Amino acid sequence: MRTSHKTYSARVLPNSLADVLLVGSIVLAASLFGILTRPVGFLAAIWPANAILLGLMVRNRELATPANWIAAFVAYVAADLLTGNSLGITVWLTVANIAEVLLGFHLYMRLKPEDRFLNRPIAIVCLLAIAVLTSAFSAVIGTGVSHLMFQRDIIGGFTVWFTTELVNLLVILPTLLTWSGKSELRAIVRRARDPYRWLPAIALIALLVTSWLVRGPGAFAYPIPALIWCALSYSLFTTATLTLLSSIIQLAGASLGFHEFASIADPLAATISIRLAIAMIVLAPLAVASVNAAREDLLQRLNHTASHDALTGVLSRAAFLEQAEQQLGNQPANARVALLMMDIDYFKAINDRYGHLMGDKVLSAFAAAAETALSSDKLFGRLGGEEFAALLVGADESAALAVAERLRRAVERVTVMAEDGSSTSTTTSIGIASLESNGQDDLTSLISRADKALYLAKQRGRNRVEIYRPEQDTQAPAA
Repeated sequence: MRTSHKTYSARVLPNSLADVLLVGSIVLAASLFGILTRPVGFLAAIWPANAILLGLMVRNRELATPANWIAAFVAYVAADLLTGNSLGITVWLTVANIAEVLLGFHLYMRLKPEDRFLNRPIAIVCLLAIAVLTSAFSAVIGTGVSHLMFQRDIIGGFTVWFTTELVNLLVILPTLLTWSGKSELRAIVRRARDPYRWLPAIALIALLVTSWLVRGPGAFAYPIPALIWCALSYSLFTTATLTLLSSIIQLAGASLGFHEFASIADPLAATISIRLAIAMIVLAPLAVASVNAAREDLLQRLNHTASHDALTGVLSRAAFLEQAEQQLGNQPANARVALLMMDIDYFKAINDRYGHLMGDKVLSAFAAAAETALSSDKLFGRLGGEEFAALLVGADESAALAVAERLRRAVERVTVMAEDGSSTSTTTSIGIASLESNGQDDLTSLISRADKALYLAKQRGRNRVEIYRPEQDTQAPAA
């Protein structure tokens, strides 16, 4: 179900200068954005650069080269120097940031791919653990900067840095890790056509607005029910994105004073409390969405197992017949539909000579060649033994003949190797039957006529295609 990801490379140099420019420009832009959110007397309230760089490296492991790490380092330095920091402070901040991302990258590389990209519920625990470890590691290095810049004590400096990095990693990283490409956008656009699909998002917006209007220390928790609804209704990526947007709004609200803690005299303690609360809130919708995604994936795999032949991977007999019936039932009168019945020639002899293991290999090779010859929208299944069938909707007799000949030639080129090094090739006989123009046809009669054409092909020498003709009703099938 999930998209494949690029593999790690230990190259010293990147593929091209474009990689260096990509990494450097992304880190520079994200760093400048973070610096702009820096309140007076604090480090940046929203610092996306580390999470974005970590997500970029985890998803595109071939970018993890020394040249690209240096490009990121230079981008961090450039962003701070452009905004007026001294060189010493800038280098110190950059070392802390790079150390955080490097540790996070190496920890993520130790995880299984399904955990790396949050495809299992336990992955949310891994996300939290890595975020805590990397944030603490970075805070240990960077705590001294808070003391130099803001005369903050060591514990206060560590806590501010740690909570800032923790909330940024937990908020931003899931969106980057769960993105599955253009197919994700197409799915979102397709689902958005249903007005009822908008309800969870609308509820989230309403509760966010309410939290800003009501204010107070508990206002940042108002969106939680809507986030859970989103997690139950949307994909993992969509949920992560909505959680990201909600958290950014809440963090911005905290910076602007919308979440007031009248009972807490220290503004720093209030800020730390809000950031930790938002970080913990993020985990709830992510966990629900991850469980939901794992359940959907399990259901899909169970459905695939139930509807597909275990050996060849094509539709099973029951699934083929069920889906073929549905497709025929959806066709208008006088629709062009053809059925191909296929049989592997001399399959019993192959089994007797080479054994059943070789026979299984021949079945798998035949199915693979047939699927390649057929277009992806054609139904193709194994009816039993060495007999297969394909339903061609929208194909008249001449089109079905062309498809059958292409399939026959594809199978003819297949060679299967035995365990002892010997090899065998195989051929197929194919029978074609078309839907009757009177509209009274059904799948059973279509299969029966295609079967008669198949047996005629076997009678006439095999490795050939025959089209059903009414006079074949009087001919005996081949042995």
